[in-house]
Amino acid sequence: GGSAGGGSGSGSGGGAPGRSVSLEVDAVHALLTRHNLSLAHLLPHAEVWIGQGADTIPRLAEDLGEGSVIFAFMDHRGTRF
Repeated sequence: GGSAGGGSGSGSGGGAPGRSVSLEVDAVHALLTRHNLSLAHLLPHAEVWIGQGADTIPRLAEDLGEGSVIFAFMDHRGTRF
């Protein structure tokens, strides 16, 4: 999965300006990540989108605007992004 509970997002997005968006293929991991971000009081600064990378990556520009992504961290499990 991409978010794996929110550890990377909590550590890298906590002090960064703007918003952090995590793309997660596994709905259970996404829910766990949202919960952990809530506990860390980071939900105002973070989102977790559920779906395959091929479907969610184009949404970044559509929903957040061109040039809105300044950093991307991609993790994978097998061949699924």
